Amino acid sequence: MSKKALRSASYGCRQLFLIPFIQGKQLATFLALAI
Repeated sequence: MSKKALRSASYGCRQLFLIPFIQGKQLATFLALAI
């Protein structure tokens, strides 16, 4: 496996974990503001 492929794979995995986390944070902020 090339370094570039490995890097893009680790980046993709990080995005998979970060996106739901960020969305959950935004949702929590939105709910806090709505209350």
